[in-house]
Amino acid sequence: MKHKTTKYRQGFTITELMMTVAMVSIVTLSVGFLLVDSQKGYNKTYNHINEGMASDAYTATTAFERAVRKSGINRQVVSTSQILVYYYNNDSSTWLDRYAKFYLSDEELLVDYGQSDADGNLLVNPDTLTLANNVEQIYFTNEDACIEMVLKLNNGPETLTAMSSAIMHNE
Repeated sequence: MKHKTTKYRQGFTITELMMTVAMVSIVTLSVGFLLVDSQKGYNKTYNHINEGMASDAYTATTAFERAVRKSGINRQVVSTSQILVYYYNNDSSTWLDRYAKFYLSDEELLVDYGQSDADGNLLVNPDTLTLANNVEQIYFTNEDACIEMVLKLNNGPETLTAMSSAIMHNE
């Protein structure tokens, strides 16, 4: 009587190896395409946020809020197209000795920072900064101690409206 001996093979067949290589290739390519697409989306979003109108709107609203929060409740001049607020330079100031004037000029939102005397007269040589370009419209409203700014930017294909309000804190 003869006994059949079974030989156990060690290793993989060429078909198994080819199937494994194909599956690993498909997964690797999928992950690669996903990473490339995610990077393109990130770059597009980053450029949209940090360039142009979004950056201008953020700069303008931040400067507006800082100036209004420092300003005195009893001394401000608000019209629909410009605002003039007075504030203290530091804690030792005895009168509202600084001012910030926000206004529109040639589609640019500008702010003048300067000194004022005790009577509120503006002294010469203010520092003028451009806060935003492509400004289509701006208007200010005043309600008690709160001042609101609505800023509309338009660069052609896109339009952005930014609103900001701040409360005056000083007497």
